[in-house]
Amino acid sequence: MRRPSRQGLIPVCKPGTDTIAAKINSQEKPISVAASLSSLLLFLILPALAVTSHAQGLKQEIAQYFNQVRQGNYPFTPRTLSSAPHEEETLKILQSFLIDSSSAVRDKAYELVYAVASGSENSLLRNEGVVILLRACNDHDPGIRATALDLLTEFHRVDYNLAARDSLRKLIRSKVSPLDRLLKLAGFLHLTDLLPDIQPLAQRGNPFRLRWSALQSLARMGQPAAIRGVMKQVERLPVNDDLVYKIFPDLIFTRQREPIAYVVEALQSDLKNCLSADVERELPIPCGYRIMEQLAPVIENFPLKLGESGDMKTDDYPAALDTVRQWFRIHQRYTILNDSY
Repeated sequence: MRRPSRQGLIPVCKPGTDTIAAKINSQEKPISVAASLSSLLLFLILPALAVTSHAQGLKQEIAQYFNQVRQGNYPFTPRTLSSAPHEEETLKILQSFLIDSSSAVRDKAYELVYAVASGSENSLLRNEGVVILLRACNDHDPGIRATALDLLTEFHRVDYNLAARDSLRKLIRSKVSPLDRLLKLAGFLHLTDLLPDIQPLAQRGNPFRLRWSALQSLARMGQPAAIRGVMKQVERLPVNDDLVYKIFPDLIFTRQREPIAYVVEALQSDLKNCLSADVERELPIPCGYRIMEQLAPVIENFPLKLGESGDMKTDDYPAALDTVRQWFRIHQRYTILNDSY
């Protein structure tokens, strides 16, 4: 609505007039106080009515979305739900769906929480999203717990406030499943007060998956014995597709110099121990093509960029690999980025 003219609220003095009385004497119509107040009230009330109307529309849109989910459909997430003007209101509306009796509804509700929080420029809202997703790690549905942990790895360390870190401590000390993934999250956040809880899990006698995750967590926190334990497991294995796809991401997760240097060394090898991604025509290729894509997000000033799909932005992969190899030869004191999972 157009803002009312200030002349409709306060009389304005003009040249040739001295007082309000002069206006009356010249037969000008006096200003109506009631009319002025009405204009002011409309100016104040209409925006509030518009906000209320918008909130109701948002609730309806979210309700329609989850009605589709209940029916077993997989609707596209409306973009308006995660747009900046609607972020806080959307999180409030989602609260009731997070405790819904339907696991499908809860799962999609947590995904919407992630979409809203991860895309927000509001740090407090990002903090709130992380806390909500950690709450999902207590859900009785293992699929929802797994989804929540996947989404939590997409946030940066600064997005975890004190409440979130305390929640993670409680989950680990309660040995909530999947404990192995929670341990890695603790390592990412450098929760060193959990060392007495994690160190026994890295010892022989525990299931290998749990022990391996505990070693990675401790290594991420800079524990020398854990770094040696990680390298001892890896150095005996041949460099091939299995090692590159399954183990190298774990070495990179540690963000420690020795494991990442081992990955960089494998990058420099010309041995064709890996296979091309074309399943119809698999050809032996150097493992460096996949390795450079793994290293790109964690090395400061990496010479090439990744696309949204995770592939290197290049039309010439051999030339790109040569560029990356040369860069590492020149920048042997590269900086490892540590703020992301």
